[in-house]
Amino acid sequence: MLSILSLFALLMSSCSSETLTINSPHGEIFVSITTSTGEETGIAAGTLGYTVVYKGHEIIGNSELGLEFRDLPAMGPGMEVLGTETRQVNESWERVWGKNKKVLDSYNELIVRPMRQIILGWTWCYVFMMTG
Repeated sequence: MLSILSLFALLMSSCSSETLTINSPHGEIFVSITTSTGEETGIAAGTLGYTVVYKGHEIIGNSELGLEFRDLPAMGPGMEVLGTETRQVNESWERVWGKNKKVLDSYNELIVRPMRQIILGWTWCYVFMMTG
């Protein structure tokens, strides 16, 4: 419980900072979301990026978050985080059929709302759901 409270405090205080993090409920998977300063190789300044660590080993290195469209501006470089939301889900439900009737649904969720979130009337955000 303490780690979840610490994670929540970090996320709430980091809207204006450079790094957001979320972990899986069992703490084996960590995702860090950063705004590039331009010093990292291959990522433009102001671009949102992410890394994934599994059991202490980086499995996805610094990678860009963004979308490119044919007739619209790219959503990537120059992106700023306006806000974040977090939630922790730990519930169960019952199947109608199957070997295991009770199904556990346990995950941590981080929603990142970027500055350029409205394009042609569409509002969008990044949603990270960590299970396991």
